[in-house]
Amino acid sequence: MGNKIKQFPIPLISKKIFKDHLSGELKIEGEGFEKRMFFDRGALNFATTTLREERLANVLLGIGKIDRELLYKLNTILAHTRSEKMVGQILREISDLNEKDITEGLCNQIRMITTNSFSIREGEWIFLKKKPRIPNPIKFNLTLPLIIREGVEKITDLDFFKNKFKDSYPLVVALPDAILRDLSPGEKEALYHLDDHREQPVSQITAGFKGDSKFLWQKMITFYLLNILAFSFRNPAEEKTSQIKKEIELLSEQIERGEIDYYQVLGLSRKASQQDIEDRYTHLISRYHPDKLARVFGSVLEENMNRVVSEINAAYKVLSDPQRRGNYDHKGKFLREEQEKDELLDEKQKGRRLYLVAHRLYQQKKYAESIHLLKRALAFDSSKANYFMLLGLSQSKFPAQRRPAVENLLKASQLEPWNPDPLYAVGDIFRAENLMAKAKHYFEKALEKDMEKSMSKEMIREYRDKKKGLLSFFRKS
Repeated sequence: MGNKIKQFPIPLISKKIFKDHLSGELKIEGEGFEKRMFFDRGALNFATTTLREERLANVLLGIGKIDRELLYKLNTILAHTRSEKMVGQILREISDLNEKDITEGLCNQIRMITTNSFSIREGEWIFLKKKPRIPNPIKFNLTLPLIIREGVEKITDLDFFKNKFKDSYPLVVALPDAILRDLSPGEKEALYHLDDHREQPVSQITAGFKGDSKFLWQKMITFYLLNILAFSFRNPAEEKTSQIKKEIELLSEQIERGEIDYYQVLGLSRKASQQDIEDRYTHLISRYHPDKLARVFGSVLEENMNRVVSEINAAYKVLSDPQRRGNYDHKGKFLREEQEKDELLDEKQKGRRLYLVAHRLYQQKKYAESIHLLKRALAFDSSKANYFMLLGLSQSKFPAQRRPAVENLLKASQLEPWNPDPLYAVGDIFRAENLMAKAKHYFEKALEKDMEKSMSKEMIREYRDKKKGLLSFFRKS
């Protein structure tokens, strides 16, 4: 007929009907029985069955509305008719039952037919997505959450769900107030227990549960069918770590290329309030802090982590200060206008324009802004020693960026091996870090070069002024 119940149990199609608010007819066939359930936008309207124990008269007997004598009398009458529709009318004629009693019986019958289906292990089912033609004028509109909770309690063999989810990790994905209100204290405790242990596989959670493990499994299945619990086969902790790694690598690449501004570094719009900036900075520093992530990634992401955190700190330093933020926004407008002009230039010309603006910012001691533009300049033209030189000098103003500063200065020295200025700058960085042996090494290398051939005098005047001091340093050592 359609889907094998052994491979796709009835609870799973009930989950889909509830989740997607489906309308249609669910038809179930097994050995010696047939059931039909009618849904309208995710609500159960009616159900029929061929199983004797689920027929209306037996349901009325079960809830105490009729006795066995009346049941026997009714069955005798029904033996001469095949019309299920007449049962209610016949009962009203031969007993004291009224319309309210019959309606209550029908409601209980529909619930029984549907909830008993959850325990069916053999047979087939098909769901016909169409406007249901209900064989009864009464539409009961029973909500599926109640049906699902009762149905799960009737499942005698949980092996299908255990085998499916034992190696997965539970994840509470939603908890609507309407469902939360209906949960019992025990169900709430089970849900909170699953959420508290979401970084453990289900098999460990159930093994460590102090209560009845069958109860916990039943509740897990219930929460899953109600779409408030999902199961992931990836460890949430590893998944989060993997996501953070991707974020750091992407941010680092964008920062290095100069593709994003301070607002984009923090993930904020230009209209962000001061509180937004404060909150976002706190969140990002906590998420990407090298000390915390070093325990997870070791030295693999060290350079990227340092670059990202340094840029976050620089962005926060500027944007958290209203005056500096105003200046930054003003320059940002100017730079956007400059970018429009750059579209008419080739890549090397674009790099040169960015370098000239960065140089002006460096002279104004606006080092963070200079760094941002120089990275963009190098993305256009990485053959210029003076770009690397100015970038290294700008980065050296921030203690956290001294390592990339040294790398960029040495790159400048490689591009212009005759130029002593980058080596003086590297030596000065190591002297600031109190690494005197390294400082002396680079100062000596710088003094071996011909100072007259320097092409970057205007950039490193502050280093030139220290030459006498450097010579006296060598005498002392």
